Amino acid sequence: MKYKPLPIYVVVLLAILSLCGCAVGKQTAPEPEPPILLPEETPQPTPSAPYIQEPDVLLPVGFFPAEDAAALSPSRPDAVRIEDELLALINEARSAENVAMLQSDETLLQAARIRAGELQRSYSDIRPDRKDFYTVFDEIGFSYSKRWYGENISRLEFTQNAYTEAEIAKAMFDELSKSTGHKNNMLRSQYDMVGVGVYVATDDSTVKVTSSQIFTSQQAG
Repeated sequence: MKYKPLPIYVVVLLAILSLCGCAVGKQTAPEPEPPILLPEETPQPTPSAPYIQEPDVLLPVGFFPAEDAAALSPSRPDAVRIEDELLALINEARSAENVAMLQSDETLLQAARIRAGELQRSYSDIRPDRKDFYTVFDEIGFSYSKRWYGENISRLEFTQNAYTEAEIAKAMFDELSKSTGHKNNMLRSQYDMVGVGVYVATDDSTVKVTSSQIFTSQQAG
C-alpha cells in the first residue's frame, strides 16, 4: 500500500505548532492560588452592666433617718415610746389651734392597742371579723352611747434599726395631717379623751408598725 505524502503546507504548520509548545485540544485551567489566611480576631469581653447598690430602706414621705447611728433604736422599736411621742405631737397640734389637749385614758388605750394589733392583719377601719371599729368598746366594757367618737389608723414599714421611735411617730403624724378627715379627728374640740395604741411586728429584717388612735368625748350627750 502506497502512502500519499502530505502536502508541504501541512508539514510546515505542524512544525510551527511544535515549536510554539501549544497543545491542541481542551485547555487546562490554571492552578488556584492558595487562600490568604488572615489572623483570627481575639474576642473582646462584653462589658457587664454596672452594679447599683439598692437602698436598704424605702422612705415614706416625710420620713428622715437618724443622723447619729448611736441614737438608733434596738431592732424592735418600743411601742410605748411611739405611743407617747404620737400623743405629744397630737396635743402639740391642738395647742397650736387653741384646742384643749387630749387626756390619755387607760380604757381607750386598751381598745386602741387591740385595734393596732388587728391592723397588722387587716389595715382597715373594719375589723378582721367585718365589724365596725367601735365594737371594740363592747369588748372592754366602755359605754360609747351618746358620745362623740372616732378613729385614726396609720402604719409604716421599714428596715430594722433604721429609725428612732420619735421619727416613727413624726412620720405617722405627718401622714395623718395630710388627710382632712384624720386631721379633723386630731383637732376636733368635741374630743377630750384618747387612746393611742401601737403594735410593732418584725419579719426578718423588716419592721411593721401599726397604730390606732381612738378619740371620744368624756361626757355623754
